[in-house]
Amino acid sequence: CIFFCLLIVPWNFYLYLFLAVILIFMADSLIVAIRRNSVETAFAYLATSVISTCYGALPWLFIFLLCEPDYFSFELGDIGHTFDKRLIFILLAIIWGGDTGAYFGGRFLGRHKLAPLISPKKTCEGSVVGLITSIVAGFAVSYFYDYYFNDQIFTISQFALFLACFFGGVLGQVGDLVESLFKRFAGVKDSGRLFPGHGGLLDRVDALLFAAPLVWLLFRLTIPELQ
Repeated sequence: CIFFCLLIVPWNFYLYLFLAVILIFMADSLIVAIRRNSVETAFAYLATSVISTCYGALPWLFIFLLCEPDYFSFELGDIGHTFDKRLIFILLAIIWGGDTGAYFGGRFLGRHKLAPLISPKKTCEGSVVGLITSIVAGFAVSYFYDYYFNDQIFTISQFALFLACFFGGVLGQVGDLVESLFKRFAGVKDSGRLFPGHGGLLDRVDALLFAAPLVWLLFRLTIPELQ
C-alpha cells in the first residue's frame, strides 16, 4: 500500500504528512504529561515516537526514490518511471560490500575494539576495511551497470560516486552501531525472530536506513538530470 501511494500521490504531500505526524506525537505527549503529571514520562514518550518515525519509516521513502530516481524530477517526469536502477544497486553494493569487508577485516586484522560497550566484536581495522570495500563495491557495480546495460538516462560523475560510496559506507556503519545500541538498551540479543541467526529484520536493514537518505541527497544534488 505504501509503494502504491508513492506512485499516485504528489510528493509534497508526504512532507506535510510527516510534519503532521510529528506534530500529532508532540500533542499526544503533552496530553500524557497533563494526565500523568510527569514531564519525564512525556519526554520519553515523545522521543520514542519521533525516533521510531524518523528511523523506522522515513528512510524507506528515500530507498524508494533510489529505485525511482526521476520520481521528483520535472525534467524526466514526462517519460515515466525509468528502468535505470543504478542508484539502488549502488546503495546495496555500498552496504553489503561494507558489511563483508568489515567482517573479514575484523576477523583477520582486528586488534583494536571500535565500540566495546555497544558492539564488542567490531574493530577499528574492520571498520577501515569495510569502508574501503564499500567504495570498491560501489564503483564496481556502477562500472558493471554502465558496461552491460544501455538504459541509462543520466550520468554519475566520479566525484559524486566517490562521495556517495564514502559517506554511505560511513553512515552504514553508524546505523549498525545505533541498532546495536538499541538492542543493548533493550537488553536483547536479536531485534526480532524473522531471520533466526541473523539478529532479526532490523539487523538486515539498519545500515540501509541510515545511508539511504544521504546517498539519495548526494545523487540528487550532483546529477543534473535529477535536479
